Amino acid sequence: MERQDFLDQAKKIAEISDKIRDGWALKNAGEGRWYLEKRQLLLIEGEPINWLYNVLFSPSFSSPVIYFNANDAQGGYLGYERILASLEHAADSLGENPLQVVSQKQHPFLSTPFYHFHPCRSDRLLGDEPAKNGLLRWLSAVAPLVKLKLSNEYAFPFL
Repeated sequence: MERQDFLDQAKKIAEISDKIRDGWALKNAGEGRWYLEKRQLLLIEGEPINWLYNVLFSPSFSSPVIYFNANDAQGGYLGYERILASLEHAADSLGENPLQVVSQKQHPFLSTPFYHFHPCRSDRLLGDEPAKNGLLRWLSAVAPLVKLKLSNEYAFPFL
């Protein structure tokens, strides 16, 4: 995937999101750097957890990468152990150690700590076949791994 492909497809996802009121927004980080952002509230073991997702383009891997954070009702960030426990099935789905799938690092645009799903795994999720919207295909594969809800309505414009 090229950076311009990512941007064009991110715009389409944001456009569909606006129509279905799903909360994705396309953000400009300056200097030609764009990313998708979504906030979502989930109950985990009966506790409300606020999740923040950012999807951006990785020039190193020529693929999208998802960064995310989660905080509790008091605003405290979930620690690494709790994040891993919340995403337990992600590593199982890929047959890998969780430490090799999710790690924490500085967000390249926001310069704050975020968790991210390792982009080196993206080739497994993008596949070899070109898709009308490779970003949506990738996001559909990654979403369940990071507890992100993704409506089926995103697929309708591409059918």
